[in-house]
Amino acid sequence: MKKSTVVFFVLFVVIVFAVIMNLLVQGNFRIRNVYYGVDEEMYDSKESFVSILTDSYNISRSEAEELYESEDFMKINIGYTITNKSLFPMYVSKTVFCNDSRVFVCVEKPESQSKCYVSAGESTTLSTSIILRKSDFTREILENMKIYALTIGASPLVKLELNSDIELIDTLYEASRPDEAFPELFEHEKKYYLPYVSDGEELTLNDFNDNARGIYRFYSDSNELYCIDRFEYENISYYGIAFFDKDGFFQKGMAVHRIFEDKTDFEFQEGESTIGEVVAVDGGCLLFSMPDGTVKTYHYFNDGTCIEITYADNIVLEISEFSVEEMISKLFTEDLNSIQG
Repeated sequence: MKKSTVVFFVLFVVIVFAVIMNLLVQGNFRIRNVYYGVDEEMYDSKESFVSILTDSYNISRSEAEELYESEDFMKINIGYTITNKSLFPMYVSKTVFCNDSRVFVCVEKPESQSKCYVSAGESTTLSTSIILRKSDFTREILENMKIYALTIGASPLVKLELNSDIELIDTLYEASRPDEAFPELFEHEKKYYLPYVSDGEELTLNDFNDNARGIYRFYSDSNELYCIDRFEYENISYYGIAFFDKDGFFQKGMAVHRIFEDKTDFEFQEGESTIGEVVAVDGGCLLFSMPDGTVKTYHYFNDGTCIEITYADNIVLEISEFSVEEMISKLFTEDLNSIQG
């Protein structure tokens, strides 16, 4: 056998082996938090903002200054998992770039270097963030986005894609609460589960992030989003959904623990029925304290309607019914199935 043939064969085997090893390394990501406009951590001053963007995201100074002045930007924190099914260990160096030129990925090394080493057959979860213009963002960008991580060992580069399995609502079981701080935090978070914005209040997604742990969904062909959160409150499980506009301002929401089939048991009398009678029918209804001193509860039905009951001094003051079909129509299929199931 000729020497050149041997060299070619060995080279071919090495290439095939490297390709196979590379295919055995897989990556995906999920969205952890979304921040619109002012993020206090980054927005301390113009110079610090520009410095962070130019040093950490490889954004030109002129574009960073323009983003600062316009506030037309959003920051998305991402958790990404790399699974090494190969025969060799590997080291994750950093995320390096994104396939979409409108998206700037943080190129700093992962914050916890100890988690960067991935043994054969093991996996690790790290975090990074991306910045892009609010006016550019759509759900399609998220679904088509691919982030690349520089690695050493089993694979030179790992492609990270949005994994739908990670985004399923069932994964929120592990984030179920309560914990010791939750009742106090929930009194704030509860505002985001009203089906309308309270007068005089300006609620934002940035503020919501401090209390809720949820999965973020972007409407199709829109940079509006909703957050769906599975949580426990007083030993009852809820799905909380809060809708936000393209600037991150709260629009409407709902917290559902049960979808009722009919309204037969909800035939209460204004001026006569008590809040205790309502709670006896719907023991999981949340009590919303309103600025005018009244209390409201909301009860959801499978025909796409909601009954709002207003109380004063524990007596039913007013009963009204309205449609929540608009909100329901925006839910992803898996979210809707989880809530209805």
